[in-house]
Amino acid sequence: MKKVLALVVCMCLLVALLAGCAGKKEQSSIKIGVITSLTGERAQTGVYTKNAGLIAVDEINKAGGVLGKKLELVFEDDSGTDAGSVNAFNKLTSTGDIVAVVGSLYSTMDIAISPLVQKAKVPTLVMGSSMAISKLNNQFMFQNRADDLMASELFAKAIVETLKLKNPAVIHESDSFGQGLANAIEENLAKLGVTVKTDIVYNKGEKDFTPMLSKIKDAKADGIIGVSQQLEAGLIMKQVKSFGLNVPFLGSTSYCSQIAIDLAKDAAEGVYAIGDFAPTIPLQKGQELVKNYRAKYNADPDLPSALTYDSIYNIVTAIKNAKSTEGEALKNAIASLKNIEGSASIYTFDERRVGGKTGLLVQNKAGIPTVIKMIKKD
Repeated sequence: MKKVLALVVCMCLLVALLAGCAGKKEQSSIKIGVITSLTGERAQTGVYTKNAGLIAVDEINKAGGVLGKKLELVFEDDSGTDAGSVNAFNKLTSTGDIVAVVGSLYSTMDIAISPLVQKAKVPTLVMGSSMAISKLNNQFMFQNRADDLMASELFAKAIVETLKLKNPAVIHESDSFGQGLANAIEENLAKLGVTVKTDIVYNKGEKDFTPMLSKIKDAKADGIIGVSQQLEAGLIMKQVKSFGLNVPFLGSTSYCSQIAIDLAKDAAEGVYAIGDFAPTIPLQKGQELVKNYRAKYNADPDLPSALTYDSIYNIVTAIKNAKSTEGEALKNAIASLKNIEGSASIYTFDERRVGGKTGLLVQNKAGIPTVIKMIKKD
């Protein structure tokens, strides 16, 4: 009886082992998940993201793929919401074959998925700029751009040295990105001797900024600092012009995005921005992306395009360096990337897991965001 029982146990173990081996079958391609807004108010961001992602994967596969395999992108819709981003990440990682994820352009969505990233241990490159992301201390989450710490320093210098403002007003979104960047700008301005007396907050989705602009006019502000996402940036520029506020305007990177410029039309003319990307960016990889994007889509790429393109290439470079897609090895390889030129920045991931090390001073001229100066942080 004992022999029979032992034989049954051995057979069960063999069946389990074979099932496990079948479950870990070698994949024919390497899959990267991409979370973006394919529906909802922010769907244009998804268009730019997907278009650039397809260019990157096509280039990589034509050059031989990754570790001898084809690269494949799997897109999931976040519907432009934090909850949608959580659902998208869960859907991507539930299959077990996604080796890395490219996260949202929007910081609140990146923050929302952070606990899931940590639990799944899937290396994730996000495109949000909020300083709150690095403070989460998630070892598997990386910001594939410069964060708002650097942007706030560039803002303060441009306000004092370029625009020479003495009494600027700040208008910003109430989320972690808007509040965090606005606070950091005001702190850096104080170091340069400029005190912000007018600070106006609005909520995501605001459409009518007239009452806020009235407060700015009453405060006799000699300039406006805007910290917004693309849709709100376009509306604010449009309403500033119709309200007759003829003062210098310096905005966050959304103010030089094509989405905002298309919405604001001629009201975007002359507006400055501290940006991450513009089609006039003085980086070779940036100009190559602009050329290829125009050839394929008859349009210029925007910030989501460049950051997605760079995120995919940075993941692929890390996979090649690690010679592995295993989570821990890939995470360490991403953390070790240094001086990688992309289309939007030069990437070196620091101890906070922030990669982008450049920023741009941009001005909108005749509908084109034009780079005035590119600054590289050591």
